[in-house]
Amino acid sequence: MLDVLKSKDGDVDMKDVKPSPFQKKIKEDFAAEAKKAIAEAKTLVQNGNTEKAVESLLIVEKRARLGGDVVSVENCALTILKIFAEKTKDFEKLNFYISLLCKRRGQSEGVQTKIIEYGASTVDGIAEDTDKESVIDTLRTISAGKMKVEVIRANLTRTLAKMKEDQNKLKEAATILQEETPETYATMEYRMKTEYLLEQVRLCLLVKDYIRANIIAKKVDRAKLEQLEDAKITFYGHLIEYYTHMKDPLELARAHLAIYKTPKIQKDEEAWSEQLKSCIIFLCASAYDNHQIDLVHNVLLDPNVKQIPAYQRMLKHFVTNELAQWPLPDHDEISKHSLLKEGETASKMKKGDRMEVDAEEVVWVYNMLRDRVIEHDIRVVSKYYTRIHTERLAEMLQLTENQTEEYVSNMVTATTSQRLTAKIDRPDGIISFEARKDPDENLTEWTDNISELLSLVEKTCHLIHKENMIYQIAEKK
Repeated sequence: MLDVLKSKDGDVDMKDVKPSPFQKKIKEDFAAEAKKAIAEAKTLVQNGNTEKAVESLLIVEKRARLGGDVVSVENCALTILKIFAEKTKDFEKLNFYISLLCKRRGQSEGVQTKIIEYGASTVDGIAEDTDKESVIDTLRTISAGKMKVEVIRANLTRTLAKMKEDQNKLKEAATILQEETPETYATMEYRMKTEYLLEQVRLCLLVKDYIRANIIAKKVDRAKLEQLEDAKITFYGHLIEYYTHMKDPLELARAHLAIYKTPKIQKDEEAWSEQLKSCIIFLCASAYDNHQIDLVHNVLLDPNVKQIPAYQRMLKHFVTNELAQWPLPDHDEISKHSLLKEGETASKMKKGDRMEVDAEEVVWVYNMLRDRVIEHDIRVVSKYYTRIHTERLAEMLQLTENQTEEYVSNMVTATTSQRLTAKIDRPDGIISFEARKDPDENLTEWTDNISELLSLVEKTCHLIHKENMIYQIAEKK
């Protein structure tokens, strides 16, 4: 409000009106003064008087800032930065004046953005890593929390992380890159967001931080990823590395299938063949449940499966109620695959021999595939037999009796929804596959049996009464 003084006549005396602090300031034009100061500063810099040049520019910058002339402020600020970035190469003072100019009272957001943009543009031209890191740290500190420069800050962070990675400081690089949350940046393009997230996942995998890698991977929109073929292949490549560590064959099969369906891979027969083979191997090695069976049927519908008949036959074993028996009929051809080759070698080794690599890391797929084939055979037997001798079952599975009991026990105690129902009578050596009935089923069955029994008694009484009637009529005759 205005403090208004009225005369005796009631009229407002405008000379005594005090301006409100909320009134908009009138912009003053300092263009000519700024242009002259910049020209003089360049001359002073050439003569080696850098401090005086910067001092004169700061004076003009202050007057222009308080006067509301944003363009002049911007020109003066950028000239000061160019003196230290391009002329004197004094990056310590460059950092100082970047912070000073951005933090000055009443500094406009537009000028701060221009200062940060110019500072970011000078980073690539800095030769020394220590100087480059100091400039990047200054710019990241100044740009923190500013939406208009969030993309610039993200790029600077990525550059800094790359420098740390080149210095073999992987944990530090991963920590630095994880400070950014590109999924929340509205001004960042989707491709850039995706590439940024993939870089975060890659560094997490490099430092063996698998939990964080999985959390970041979930931020990627898989539906939109179909538009970016290279990013899609990279993304699922990272998932393959993660799920290999977790030893999750079903998710590995899905990842390989996603890469296989990429148009770029479909054009290369060798590439799609390798991905499809890997998908089938992991799918067969997956635990039996509804998701696995559904995926098996979907893969069998793919026309390209016919071009790899050995893998097609292996896949069909798991949807056919027939004994497959390990080793499979096409074992020699399938075991040549890189996922099974080391496992096949390990299975033929004698006790005491050593492998060049960690056996557990290379044979788990081979062992898991063998287990799934044996479990499939047990499941097939359970559909045809209600009771079977352990010795006979072991003969069918080509295992010892102890191994057979172990497999059956594991299938009974499995946590999946499709676990086996069985009982083992060890003294008699008999395995029973009869399903355990709950009380409701027992009661229903008992009721049905009683109804059937009463119906049979009634029918029998009727027949007896009929015979008696016929006999009585015959006697009367």
